[in-house]
Amino acid sequence: VFRSLEMVRFVRWLCGLPLVEHNLHFEAACRIFCEVLQPLQPPAGVRAARLGDGHGQPDLSQATSTFLELQLGQVSVLHCEGSLVDAVEEGFAAMHARMAQPPLHVQGERREALQHAFRELKKRQASFKRQKAKLLLEQQQFIRDVQDRRKPLTTQAVTFPSALRRMNTYDSPDKDRLPTSDVFRDLQPLLHQMTGPDVAISTGTPISFPVASMRSGLEHEDSPICRGDTEGALAIRRKLLSPTLRGFGAYRRHDTCVLWTGSSVVGSGMDRCLDNHVDAVCYPPCGWVPGCLLKGWQLAWSIMPNTFRYGPTVQTSVCIWRVNIDFVDGMPVAVERLSKVPVRGLAVDCAAHGEPFCIMFWPDIAPLAEDDSIGLEVKLGGLTGPQAELSFYYQVAPFRRDDMYKKMQVEARRLNEIVANPCLWAGSSLPVERPSRRLRRASDFLQQQRSVLQPMSHPSMDIIVDGVDLIVTIRAPVQAVNAELHVVRFGGDADIVPRAAQAQRLPNWNFLIRVKIPLPRARYQLRIQPQSLEDGPGLCYSITFNESTRVPALLTSLDEPLALKFGYAPMTAAGQVHGVVLLSPLMFRIPAGTAYFLIWINKALALGNLGEAEEDHEPSGGLTSLFSSRLGAMPPLKPLDSAKLPKANSSKSQSKSMTKDRRSVLQLLQAQLSGHLGPYVQDSAGDVHLDVSFKDGKCVRRLQERADMPGLFEGFFTFGQVDAQSKVKLFLRLPGVDADGYRPRLLCEWLICRAHGEPLPKGFT
Repeated sequence: VFRSLEMVRFVRWLCGLPLVEHNLHFEAACRIFCEVLQPLQPPAGVRAARLGDGHGQPDLSQATSTFLELQLGQVSVLHCEGSLVDAVEEGFAAMHARMAQPPLHVQGERREALQHAFRELKKRQASFKRQKAKLLLEQQQFIRDVQDRRKPLTTQAVTFPSALRRMNTYDSPDKDRLPTSDVFRDLQPLLHQMTGPDVAISTGTPISFPVASMRSGLEHEDSPICRGDTEGALAIRRKLLSPTLRGFGAYRRHDTCVLWTGSSVVGSGMDRCLDNHVDAVCYPPCGWVPGCLLKGWQLAWSIMPNTFRYGPTVQTSVCIWRVNIDFVDGMPVAVERLSKVPVRGLAVDCAAHGEPFCIMFWPDIAPLAEDDSIGLEVKLGGLTGPQAELSFYYQVAPFRRDDMYKKMQVEARRLNEIVANPCLWAGSSLPVERPSRRLRRASDFLQQQRSVLQPMSHPSMDIIVDGVDLIVTIRAPVQAVNAELHVVRFGGDADIVPRAAQAQRLPNWNFLIRVKIPLPRARYQLRIQPQSLEDGPGLCYSITFNESTRVPALLTSLDEPLALKFGYAPMTAAGQVHGVVLLSPLMFRIPAGTAYFLIWINKALALGNLGEAEEDHEPSGGLTSLFSSRLGAMPPLKPLDSAKLPKANSSKSQSKSMTKDRRSVLQLLQAQLSGHLGPYVQDSAGDVHLDVSFKDGKCVRRLQERADMPGLFEGFFTFGQVDAQSKVKLFLRLPGVDADGYRPRLLCEWLICRAHGEPLPKGFT
């Protein structure tokens, strides 16, 4: 709650608005809302009489309903969001805002026919696109398979097909291009972030990401001024940026976040706020703008002029220029216009959400590089009031992005060392056939006793190493594998070394296994087993050290205290099943201070066939699925809807609906609230969420997906010395797949340790 309050105060400070204070009463109201909006039945110990059944007991549901109705319009709910801080950021970003289609003035029957024809056309287009993409993938895969079979698989000269063929970003041939396996095709943008004299990088055309492809919801680019924010997507932003907001409270239960966004000052308007001389509230805030607030230039920009001084007209317009702002001692002194920026999706909304006069638009600007800064001038014209035009200046700067970019470069170099080794990926692009589960003959039973795991990097089961680090690659048509390192004693007994082996699943049924060997003078066994016992036996490698080399010991024994911090971060089977690749941090020990998290997810594998299922169903058109999917509580039947029923059967249908309504008191209360909360209940954006949780789940932050590299999530967090000996956990949530429940999947965990005071041997981290 404290971090979310600081986020609200920071953005309001940038906008020139009064700061808000924490209020325990508002937090208690948010907690009541959060408990009510949970899919829970009344406890078994609470009888029906206590909920009010006409036997003299007070009606608790009626009292709760009355209390909540008094608070309607004062709270906002962010559904499918596991972090309060990110819920505040989602409320400011308003990612559900999209350019609306201009209204069609047609008759009712003709409108229904046009909508039906449009839906059928969309279904056919989607089906055609899926079939075309499937045929192209099969053709490309067949060509690659034929080329791979014709090439000799030698460890000295192994060539791989072009990893950038399907991206069509490098057209000119380059002899110095790094040989890359098809396994890392989707990670190719990350590999090209390396810089340095010792790395050969292709000098072709840089990767470009069109703005239209990233702004998926903005389909009608050339639409004029539309009707406004018809769905109320900017309602939470306008409430959080209201000048009359003075108190704040928040509460979270699972992935339901409730924020207090109600007015704390009697009346409305900026004139009622003391020490405030702002003519308009802008988001992003004018002046210096942190680049992280723009969400990759995908969000809608908004300007809310003072309604007591300004008003809209039919000539209201927005013009944007790219400018060069000269600063002296941090203050702007001169502005030079460079070029005009197109504006798309201009709309004027006058709904009663915060300031009633709101102008929203989308600048057509491609995402910038990590270290680029840009100046913009926005001129708002066609107003009624003291001035017909208002000008606003923005200087977008990549605050703290330089540190993250340097960390990403380091991880890109580490990944390149693995990718550029052809001995690890011999035959990684060949097709893999999954064995049949049905055994018909005795030969099939004998075949089942063989291991489905195919070694790639080490065909022999005996491995001689020269250092403490070892990388093994295998192939197997299984969902997940379990890798363990065992130290073999002199008597033949074997003890497992905790966290000494880490297995990660890569595309095309490839597995990467990292091994950290603690004791050089011992003999080890690397045991790799499929996660399911039905997949047959696994592999067992025998590992010994080269006697001619001297390697320092990472541990003196497996019982010393340092062994509790040894090894790699353990990855669960759920991470392999959903195609999660951990890039940073790899080690189990995280020193106190700043930590950089970098995760790549194969979205096609994580989401499964969710995309095809969504195309077959018509979109609901709402901002949330909380009441329809999670709670199963629909709003009560409106009088207008009941009037549409036949008169002869209206009374019978109503009586049947009343007799068949077996919903609990909590569900009836939720159904009543669903019709009143309106646009103040919204789903968090994104189909894949990665949550970093520490302090026993009290502090949760979500990793952000990069707009220029889809599927790549990153985050930069700071851990204090007081957090030492506590664990950090990474969870995966799929809001679209798990719309009916809260099902976080544990992927990995780390241990926070003190940054100083403990000597570590070389190679420990």
